[in-house]
Amino acid sequence: MIKININYENKENNMRLSEYLEETGLSQSHFARVTGISAPTVCAILDGRDPRLSVAILIEIASKGKVRCRDMVNERVLQKKLLLANSKKIARPRKKALPD
Repeated sequence: MIKININYENKENNMRLSEYLEETGLSQSHFARVTGISAPTVCAILDGRDPRLSVAILIEIASKGKVRCRDMVNERVLQKKLLLANSKKIARPRKKALPD
């Protein structure tokens, strides 16, 4: 099972990405460059689109837990994606057909 457990000091101070950028003084483009997320994706998230799970995790790590993955991705969607990731991890590899 994939479990993401990162302990940060300030769990109570969760904020939105827009608030984090304002607090830190980072521009959208600089944040995009630093995290490796495309600028249009950062813009779409700021406009209210839910990010992919991998992007949400990158944002949580880059913000040192101030912007939480669970706050960006719907809880039900998050559980479904984690279950899917787990099932892919434990799936048996396909047997290749032996040449005649």
